[in-house]
Amino acid sequence: MALPLFLKPKNLYHMKRLGKNNDGGYLCGINSINETKTLISFGINDDFSFEKDFSILNQNAKIICYDNNNYKIFWLKYIWKDIGKVFFNFNIKSIVKTIFSIVRFNKFFKKNKLIQKRITYNSLNDILIDEKDIILKPLFLKIDIEGGEYRILQSILKIQHLINGIIIELHDIDLHMEKIKYFVDKLKLNLIHIHGNNFSELESNNPTVIEVTFERNSEIIPSEQKYPNDLDQPNNSEKKDICLTFE
Repeated sequence: MALPLFLKPKNLYHMKRLGKNNDGGYLCGINSINETKTLISFGINDDFSFEKDFSILNQNAKIICYDNNNYKIFWLKYIWKDIGKVFFNFNIKSIVKTIFSIVRFNKFFKKNKLIQKRITYNSLNDILIDEKDIILKPLFLKIDIEGGEYRILQSILKIQHLINGIIIELHDIDLHMEKIKYFVDKLKLNLIHIHGNNFSELESNNPTVIEVTFERNSEIIPSEQKYPNDLDQPNNSEKKDICLTFE
């Protein structure tokens, strides 16, 4: 089996990989990076590597991140687990690594905004109202909220004139293909990249989780398309990346 043709980008585009190796890194259009005034990122957990790389490449962009975690409790749980490793396995490296992660995390979010918020149906509209004094257009959206993305697709379409780039991780695509097709058809940005997440289960040899990138002012590269792209990396480094086909 193959993925439907509406999920296949029409060309190969000028992109760059942002974020850490393997899971957490995404391919992003070069023009989107350069032209963005505000990056709004949904879903951080403990990984801000994409946002950090974005801020390095576009130092003028405002970065506003949202996550449902209470980070005081979040990091305490990490440290508690590491203390257990010290006592039972004499693993000092783990707790040192966590402490350095907390320091880097806090340093980045002293300069950039992190808000505890569960993203759901009206969240995007609420954010544009609540943060109207600091949000500049055009916007770039990065969305990785573990299935919650389907609740905000309509909201994205309503404000798409303000957006120049989007990265979305789409979960359980075999169950939501009609919603995805409607979104792709109505969105006036170009689908410039797709990547299969190899942590996901396969359904008819297709990944059930994909990462897709959209860009308004995309730059075509006259070269052959292939998926995975040469810039892609498998999310799970212990497994081969997923080769995608379309029909």
